[in-house]
Amino acid sequence: MSRYILANWRSVGFTNRRSGDRAVRFILFALVAMTACVNVSSASDSVSSSPARTDIRVVDQAIRKYPILSRYGLKGVVSLGAQPYKLEFWDLEDPGSAQEPRPKEIPLGSIGVQIFSEKVRPIDVLADVVSHYLRFHDPKIKAYYQEFVDSLTFAQKERLKVDYQWSRENEGTTEPYETWVKRVRLPAYFRGYTFNQWPGSFTQKVFTPAQIDLFDQVRKYVGVE
Repeated sequence: MSRYILANWRSVGFTNRRSGDRAVRFILFALVAMTACVNVSSASDSVSSSPARTDIRVVDQAIRKYPILSRYGLKGVVSLGAQPYKLEFWDLEDPGSAQEPRPKEIPLGSIGVQIFSEKVRPIDVLADVVSHYLRFHDPKIKAYYQEFVDSLTFAQKERLKVDYQWSRENEGTTEPYETWVKRVRLPAYFRGYTFNQWPGSFTQKVFTPAQIDLFDQVRKYVGVE
């Protein structure tokens, strides 16, 4: 879901359109031709009949590896194949919908991650929780995130506009630009370097030295090596 310098990176997104508050769940980047554009793939609304499982080792591993997660009572459930994207974050009071109900293993009043793919790693769990919850509720991460947003350069802001136009033309995005940027795009920028979702050779070109230093502070705070 990223189109940056030279437009030479193509994102393969795992997107959930179920809620207006949650769209992007996880993003993997791959090197393609220099003229490639961003491709944020949309997930279908259909739900597989695969039952939820209680094997949540990846969530347990994430909590052990990144102690910040234990502060917030993170819960998890595995529902392999139930969605075409990799994982879903559930906020405190999100009931879900008739098509995608909230898992009973993540009761209201708790935050949790629902795992849909065996490829999910502990750092992916951390990235999802930081992106969708801690940037609002953890004071230090909230401050780091705002500092990053305030540091955006003119070139980065122009790139955001190009990204938005591509999303409108290729993904059917209809929400206003400011809403889309705040909900979808800026969290992706924040995750890209911090959680190793974008290649280092690319992020060194995209972000300023000061932004890289800021991301390194975030990595140190949450325990990313």
